[in-house]
Amino acid sequence: MLANAHPSATYADIEALPPHMTGQIVDGELFVSPRPAPAHARTASSLGTFVNAAFDLGLLGPGGWRILFEPELHLADTVLVSDMAGWRLANWSDGIQTAGIEWVPDWICEVLSPSTERFDRSRKLLTYARLGVRYAWLVHPVQHTVEVYALNDGAWVLVTVQAGNVELCAVPFEAVSIPLERMWLNPPDDGPKRGDVDPDEASAAE
Repeated sequence: MLANAHPSATYADIEALPPHMTGQIVDGELFVSPRPAPAHARTASSLGTFVNAAFDLGLLGPGGWRILFEPELHLADTVLVSDMAGWRLANWSDGIQTAGIEWVPDWICEVLSPSTERFDRSRKLLTYARLGVRYAWLVHPVQHTVEVYALNDGAWVLVTVQAGNVELCAVPFEAVSIPLERMWLNPPDDGPKRGDVDPDEASAAE
C-alpha cells in the first residue's frame, strides 16, 4: 500500500492510475494498492456468494439487503473501495446511476492482504467508524480468521473471532450460518471431516 507524500489528492489522481491498481483517498492522501492475489480473491468471492444469495437475493435466507462487490464509496471527503459492502433496503435506492455511492453502508467487509492489512486495520477502519458504518468484518484468507466488529458510541467493539472450518453466525447476518471451510483457497486441516473414519474407532471395529 503506497501513500501520496503530499496530502492533496483528488479523484483525478485515482482516474490516472493503471487498471491493475486501486486508489483510495483518506484525509487528502492517496493510497494505492495492487489487485488481489488468488487467496484473497477466492475468499472474497466465496464469502460474497453466501452473503449475496441469502441477504440480497433472498435464496435460503431472509433477504432485506443490497450487497455489492468492490463498491466505490464517495463519503464526505473520502473515496473508499471495500471488498464488499451492504445496505439495508431501507437505506438504499436502486435508482442510483453514478459509479460513486454516497450512502454510508450498514456493513462492510475487508479481506486482508499483505499490501493492505495495515491500512485496512488503521486508517480505513477508523474512517468507517467516523462515517457511521455499523458493522465491519475483517477476513484473513491465510490465517483463516473472521473478525466481527460492531460500532458502539463511535468506536469499534470486537464481537467475535472465528477461525478455521467452523460455521460463522454473526451480526448483522446471524440469520444464516456460513461454512468458513468453503471460503479458503487452502482450507486448514481442523481434524476429521464429515465422512472421515476415526483411526481409533476403525481399529476397535477390527
